[in-house]
Amino acid sequence: NALLKLSDEERKVGVIAASAGNHALALAYHGSQHGLTVPVVMPVVAPIMKISQCQEMGANVIVHGATIAEAKDHAMSIKEKGGQIYINGYDHPDIIAGQGTIGVEICSQVDDADAIIVP
Repeated sequence: NALLKLSDEERKVGVIAASAGNHALALAYHGSQHGLTVPVVMPVVAPIMKISQCQEMGANVIVHGATIAEAKDHAMSIKEKGGQIYINGYDHPDIIAGQGTIGVEICSQVDDADAIIVP
C-alpha cells in the first residue's frame, strides 16, 4: 500500500526501511513488483534466510547494528543524507492501512469465523 501511493517524485527519491525480517521481505517483494530497489537496513541478528530472500528479490540489504534500534538509526542517517522516504513497519499510516485490509479479505472469504488466530 505504501509503495503504491508514492508519487513519481517520491519514487525517484526512493524509500528506505529498517527491519529484522518480515517488513524487509514485504518491501523487497513489492519493490520488485513495481520496479523499485528498496534499501533495507537489517541488524546482525536478522535471520540469514530473510537476508538472503530480500537480496534474491532485489533489495539492497545493509546489515548494520546489533539491534533493530541501531539498524533504524543507521537507516535514518542514510535517509538524512539521501532524502529517501523512511517506511516504518509499525506506525506508517499506509502500512497500517495495508495490513488492515487482511481482515476485510478474511471476512469476505469466511462467513462464520468465530476467531482468527495469527501466529
